[in-house]
Amino acid sequence: DIQYVYNGGPPVIENVSAINLVSLANYNHTFATPVTLVAGSQTLTVTISNVNGAGPDANPADDVKSITVTPANSALGKVVFGEEATGTWCGWCPRGSVFMDYMEATYSSAWAGVAVHNNDPMTDPTYDAGLNTFISGYPALVVDRTPAIDPQAVEQSFLTRVVIPPTAFITNGATYNSSTGVLEVSVTTDWQVAAAGNWRLGCVITEDGVTGTSGAYAQVNYYAGGGNGVMGGYELLPDPVPASQMVYDHVARAIAPSFDGGATFPASMPSGSTYTECFTFNINPAWDDTKIHIISFLRAPSGLVDNAGKETIASAVVNGLATCGVGVTEATNLENNFKLFPNPTNGVTYIDIIDANNSNVNVTIMDMSGKIVGQRDYDVNGTMQLPIATNHLDKGIYIVTLTNGDSIQQQKLIVQ
Repeated sequence: DIQYVYNGGPPVIENVSAINLVSLANYNHTFATPVTLVAGSQTLTVTISNVNGAGPDANPADDVKSITVTPANSALGKVVFGEEATGTWCGWCPRGSVFMDYMEATYSSAWAGVAVHNNDPMTDPTYDAGLNTFISGYPALVVDRTPAIDPQAVEQSFLTRVVIPPTAFITNGATYNSSTGVLEVSVTTDWQVAAAGNWRLGCVITEDGVTGTSGAYAQVNYYAGGGNGVMGGYELLPDPVPASQMVYDHVARAIAPSFDGGATFPASMPSGSTYTECFTFNINPAWDDTKIHIISFLRAPSGLVDNAGKETIASAVVNGLATCGVGVTEATNLENNFKLFPNPTNGVTYIDIIDANNSNVNVTIMDMSGKIVGQRDYDVNGTMQLPIATNHLDKGIYIVTLTNGDSIQQQKLIVQ
């Protein structure tokens, strides 16, 4: 019998039978009733009993294991930026590939990973030179431009960073001409906290599913044969792994305007303000534009990356291309008679209008590109709640404008 108790709750007991374990062998059991995590540091205790149906154990001291579980809650709007230093010549670099794939599969919505190649056909010289100033060997991973770590430590580094509320939310928009390969990208920062100093914004193009036929695409593999342990299946592959068997993901194709981003923000960014910067990329005809990601990053004056954004070309085009180089500051002197709740929302949000007297009110919802995605007139008398359905809207940031005669008020609405 295997029992767990979490956070002082009722015990969950399950029976395991029809297995045959030799001394020191291992057995993994997945409970049909999963643990539901709660905030804070809580104790999880697992107990094994009734071994071989024999009742009490002769040595019960080794039948109980307790650990402390502290769940990490992702901060709203936070995307962690990861940069892997790798190369096909690097025999230990399959380790980086395995953990990059794990992060993408496990934390896709809060993780933006870039594989920066060195001295192989997938190298972008500008990006490679910049990342080399952060690392001392290969493979290595740099998370939000903190000191480089071994790829095996990336999850813990991610969990440390993903709980930090970002200074600004990021939205990537785009237009794309598949005939010419010209990709116009807008990166809009929506400032949640007032900030000043040398903030910088950059944009990266990555491609998944990259293959090649030349020997330079073969991956040197020190895990071949299993002598260096299990590594995501690379232990079953030869050294080197032939190019015909290799598929490379997260490959950095271009970075703009530089590794460190560009300093284009005003001297200070008030809370509630937005600013948009634009970038132009020429997509190589040999690249698969259906497997490209647009990854933007906001670098703080400290040199760390504060936040990132990640979209496919298709999803960025749906977001639309915002007006470039335009900053918007929310007015702070408007009367307090217009509230949105809940905000953020993923269903219906309500406009709470207070003390309006026989008024005709126009409500407009606009995305960050300036496109109107909803509009309606209301006759309002007294205090009322006006519903806004958001289930037809894409995730992102919108501006809700309430017009009442000569009075114009705006608030941000976040759709999750």
